[in-house]
Amino acid sequence: CAMLVRLAAPLMAAVQNLLAPRSAEAYAKSGLPGLQRVVTKTTVVLTVGPGLFTIVLMAAGDSITTALFGAEFSGLGTVISLLAASELAYAMSLGSGSGLTVLERSDLFLKSYFMGVVTTLGGAIPLITSYGLAGAAAAQLAGNAVGAAACIVCYRRLIARPGNSMPQVPPRTAVRELTERAPSSATALNGETAKPSRQT
Repeated sequence: CAMLVRLAAPLMAAVQNLLAPRSAEAYAKSGLPGLQRVVTKTTVVLTVGPGLFTIVLMAAGDSITTALFGAEFSGLGTVISLLAASELAYAMSLGSGSGLTVLERSDLFLKSYFMGVVTTLGGAIPLITSYGLAGAAAAQLAGNAVGAAACIVCYRRLIARPGNSMPQVPPRTAVRELTERAPSSATALNGETAKPSRQT
């Protein structure tokens, strides 16, 4: 089941590799408005792409599993649907998590993740006892959903807080620090190749 659900993992991995330098670069150049544009675009991409994949698995996951792995794996449609929804919830939080990191509030990102872990562990025993594999998948979905919701709410409240202390455009020292965190990735995003400096 996990193998089938994680077929969308390459998309999320590719977005994650680009997200950190792109978010830092946007905040360094355009402040909060630039960062918000990147976070919003990322959230949309990671909602639509994995969302469509989740719908496909919910509709035909059991048939796909049976065709790929044999009749002994039939009847796992509910488990596949829950795991796919869990991955979707996680994907939807990646943009906001990157925003919190760029705004130097990784503590809020960590707290959100911790809330998800506590929710998963708290629901695992009763759900697994009652529903077996489906219960385990449901506990994972609940944890990822709580963690993702907490992450998104923390980010939205941070940028929308009245009298927000976050600068709309970061100071010059922050620009230099943010752009130097991932210079090679930021350069790759611009389609340029770093050239060694020539000493004379």
